[in-house]
Amino acid sequence: MNQFLASAVYLLLVIAFNALSTMRINYHKRVQYLHECKLKKLATKDTLTGIYSRAAFYLELEKWINYAHRYPVDLAIIMFDIDDFKIINDTLGHSAGDKVLTQVSNIAKKCIRNYDILCRWGGEEFVVLAPNTPLENAVILANKIKEAINNTDFETLDKITCSFGVTLYNKNDDFDSLIARADDLMYRAKKSGKNQVVYSL
Repeated sequence: MNQFLASAVYLLLVIAFNALSTMRINYHKRVQYLHECKLKKLATKDTLTGIYSRAAFYLELEKWINYAHRYPVDLAIIMFDIDDFKIINDTLGHSAGDKVLTQVSNIAKKCIRNYDILCRWGGEEFVVLAPNTPLENAVILANKIKEAINNTDFETLDKITCSFGVTLYNKNDDFDSLIARADDLMYRAKKSGKNQVVYSL
């Protein structure tokens, strides 16, 4: 009887130990999974504005370019830059500049559709990838963002404006040529007086 009881107790201890070990392993797996999710989020999101990072945008645009190579789809790129942003940083400090960047990204997010992709390209530059969007509609969207920014009180300088370059993917484009064309159009908008939308195929 004592031997039977001892065996039963031993068996229960083994079961309990295995259960605790399994729980511990599952806990560590969950912690690792959450950590990986956090790292993935940090890799895909810009830490200041919460919109797409440049690296994540690259992957999305590459995916859409590959799709557009096979199927007829209008793929629009809108690149825009905050005019005279250096003056904001130099006059009011970088914290004020960061606030402007966050506000501009929030304004743009409200203007685009839920399947458009907004990215902080770098510094004060932003890019919108607008799939299934003809050039004329992309120009309308760019103007919508521009006017929304113009009509916002940033509590910094008198007025915040942005210059926009808008273009459309064509079959001869790769990632670099498409972005370079949008970037060139954006700087043409700056040279033409800023706070403008310049577009071309």
